[in-house]
Amino acid sequence: MEPAAGMDIGEVKAKYGDRIAVIGNVDCSFVLTRGTVEEVEEAVKETIAKASPGGGHILASSNSIHPAVKPENYKAMVEAARKHGRYPIDPELVSRYRNRNYIAKHLKAA
Repeated sequence: MEPAAGMDIGEVKAKYGDRIAVIGNVDCSFVLTRGTVEEVEEAVKETIAKASPGGGHILASSNSIHPAVKPENYKAMVEAARKHGRYPIDPELVSRYRNRNYIAKHLKAA
């Protein structure tokens, strides 16, 4: 899923999640390349809240881990995934983050 192209992993999951697995959605064009470690963790939590409940989600970048991705941000993504992405997904995390649009807000600012 590519948030920079307007793709919302939560919408795709809601519509097709009972039939397919979704992959993504930590933005690799802004968040992983220019964001802070804290912004990466926020993006991971939002992505997990939108796509992970019920299973069928593989957390990944929105495209690839390319040379412009900051190593510390890639590490932060992996650590946040390990911290927040274990099943069952924390209902409080889902409640706090599922309706946020943190990724889109930062993409518009870029």
